[in-house]
Parts: sequence; structure tokens; C-alpha cells
Amino acid sequence: MVLDEKSLRKLQLIELGALLEVKRICEKHHIQYILTGGSLLGAVRHHGFIPWDDDIDIGMLRDDYERFVSVCGSELNEMYYLQTQSSDVNYAYPFSKIRVNGTQYMDESTWHIEMHHGVWIDIFPYDNFPDDKIASILHTYALRYFMDSYCVLCGYGSSRGVFYQIFRIFASLPLRFFGKKLSLRAMIYEITRYNKVRTEYVTMSMSMPKYSRFFCKREDFFNIQFIMFEGHHFPIPAVSHPILSRMYGDDYMQYPPVDQRHPIHNPIVFDLGNQDV
Repeated sequence: MVLDEKSLRKLQLIELGALLEVKRICEKHHIQYILTGGSLLGAVRHHGFIPWDDDIDIGMLRDDYERFVSVCGSELNEMYYLQTQSSDVNYAYPFSKIRVNGTQYMDESTWHIEMHHGVWIDIFPYDNFPDDKIASILHTYALRYFMDSYCVLCGYGSSRGVFYQIFRIFASLPLRFFGKKLSLRAMIYEITRYNKVRTEYVTMSMSMPKYSRFFCKREDFFNIQFIMFEGHHFPIPAVSHPILSRMYGDDYMQYPPVDQRHPIHNPIVFDLGNQDV
């Protein structure tokens, strides 16, 4: 399903409401966060959403992330739902989503999974990334293996083609012997294995290849500036150029070709309910 301009804008404004709720909670409890991913690029290049973007990305260091998840139990407005591997048994990703109750935004990889499918924003924990080059390569591939295989065990699909889906199924066979519970423990172990070691860099842990570029210096979470995003001020790294260059290339301030200006996700079901924006 291709969203028209009006529907996409309404979706963005609903997500902005969820972002403002996260901002409220974080400021109340002194939890540090930054805009990351496409939201960081949107803030720098557009002072808001990338016009064709359909989600919001937030990053937190692991300790702040755990505190945020903890306080959401008592702080989160009832119109929202915190989705984690603990709160939603069929949710496989090792990061959280704030879902908007009363809405549906089902993409092609998870529409068949029984879980909360509301409009969402992503909240990524950032964990230590090894400074040693060989260790960093091994860690990156281990992360991809464990997380991609765990998603297969949970029934998640992939939009990367039939041959890749077949490869995922065969690659995950060893973990099927251990089952979901032990596989989840192995994945979490690999994600956090360097957190007791002081490292210069931290990264969000995701299995898709593009996320291997989403690493930054630990100090970027503390050396911040506030930037306008959709009429509100949000924190971003004060030195964001090297991060954006690594993510999107040195020409990140240039618009991509017209045929590449489309949302990342392809909704199978799209229902914004009675949200007033």
C-alpha cells in the first residue's frame, strides 16, 4: 500500500505526539536520549521529518534505556503502549517501540504475527562496540546471525527477496535445536557482551546491514545540542556530521533521486483510528 501525502502527514503527526510523550518522560526523570537514524537526518536537513519518512528513531545508552523502560510502567500515557520482548511475547526485536493504541500499521514482515500493531516510534538502546577491529567484525556478524535467526524463530518475514529468506531459514536451523528461550538469551548476551568493558564507540544492535553503520562515540550522548524538529526542540549530538556521513554518505544534505523518496515500510493494513492531529 502506498500512502498518499495527506495520510503520510497524519501518520507523522501521530508519531510526533508519541515522541513528545517520550520527551516528557525523559525530561521528568533526567533520562538522556538523542534523535538518531532518519530522524537525526530529518532534524538536520529538514528541521522535521524527512518528507517521505514514516517513522521516528530515538537512541539511548543502555543504562538510560533500562531506566526509561522501567519508568514507563507508571508514567506512559494510556493512549500509548510500550512494546518490548517482555511486554509482548511475540515481539522479537531487541529494542522498544512506543505504539499508539487504537491504530494499526502492519508491515509486510510482521502483519501475520499476533502482537500489537499500532503506529510506532523506535527506541534503540546503544551498547558498547569493541574498539579492536577484528573483535568488531566478529561482533557485527554475530549480532546479525543471532538477531536475524531469532526473528526467523518468531516467524518474522523479510522484504529482501526469496533467496535471502531461504538463507535465513537454513542459517537459523542450529538455533531451532535450542528453542526460542535459549536463543533469546544468546542474542541478548551478544548484544551486551562488551558493556562491562570501556569502549570509545557504542552502537544500536540490529541485524540489517545498514545498521552496522549506526555507531557513534559515547560522548555524543552527552555533548549535545538542541535542534528544531517539527516546531519542538530535541537533543542531537553536537557533532553530528561524522555520524550522518557514516550513515548516509558525505552528501547527506542532498536530496536522493525522486524514485528513492518513499517510506521504508510497506503497510499491509493502515488505520489511524480516531486520532485527532
